[in-house]
Amino acid sequence: MILGFGARGLLGLRIGVPRSPLTGCTGLLTIGLVSSAMGPAAAGTVLVTVQVSSALPVAMMFLALSEAVVPSGSAGGIVRRPRSVKRRVAHPALH
Repeated sequence: MILGFGARGLLGLRIGVPRSPLTGCTGLLTIGLVSSAMGPAAAGTVLVTVQVSSALPVAMMFLALSEAVVPSGSAGGIVRRPRSVKRRVAHPALH
């Protein structure tokens, strides 16, 4: 979550509740991949800052790409679409 808020703050985006944990999970996954590539000796050392600072740009890229693919506020249309179709099928003369 902290990586999600950090990426959001650096990009200056207002993001919703579902996107923030996904961004944080992407950052944590990146930290895990980087730390496993560095080996067990880097776990408790100063190299933790390298792991976190490499995860932040990845989280920012995920956030920017997810905002480009599904802009904030567009999910409401996906939720309203089935109701609209149902209403049009039920009352075709009204539309």
